[in-house]
Amino acid sequence: MTRFKYVAMLLLFALAFSIAPALAQNPHFTSGPTATVGGPNDGTLTACSTIAGLGNTPTDITLSCSDVTFQCINKAGNLNNAHETLTATQQFTPHNGTIKNACVSIAATCPKGQAGPFNVQFQGCTYTVSQNGQVVLTSNLSLPTQ
Repeated sequence: MTRFKYVAMLLLFALAFSIAPALAQNPHFTSGPTATVGGPNDGTLTACSTIAGLGNTPTDITLSCSDVTFQCINKAGNLNNAHETLTATQQFTPHNGTIKNACVSIAATCPKGQAGPFNVQFQGCTYTVSQNGQVVLTSNLSLPTQ
């Protein structure tokens, strides 16, 4: 019977230590995400945050806007309206479970030979944090007045 207790204790001990790292990860924003727009004729949106509780797993951060509108001027001087979905993903490696200055940018661009973009508006934007293909955090961005 003593041998059974010894084996049971070892199994419980091993189980406790195997679960602890999984429980230690608790992803959360410690600041942000905050968004900045380069200006109405710049066409760039950047979102930044600090994220903790990630462990040491490589982390993908995606900035996506489902409704980006802007204008371009073609060589003939005509104004063309554009409506796009823009997405960018960047990989970060946490240090001691934290990523500081986790910034990702997207940019509206006009076709080659056209001027612009002008009057850029970003809407429907999200900032998503993923590890191993699983979303661990997401935030709808509040955008500054454009």
